[in-house]
Amino acid sequence: MVIRYPQNRGKGCALRTGVLRARGRLVLVSDADLSPPIEEWGY
Repeated sequence: MVIRYPQNRGKGCALRTGVLRARGRLVLVSDADLSPPIEEWGY
């Protein structure tokens, strides 16, 4: 899913929009820098 806004609304808005539009049972939010591989999260 790609959600685009005409203007940059910031990271907080991006996270909130993504969580509100998510369709799964779980929502995982992780920064890309220095994060462990997704397989290590245990889901």
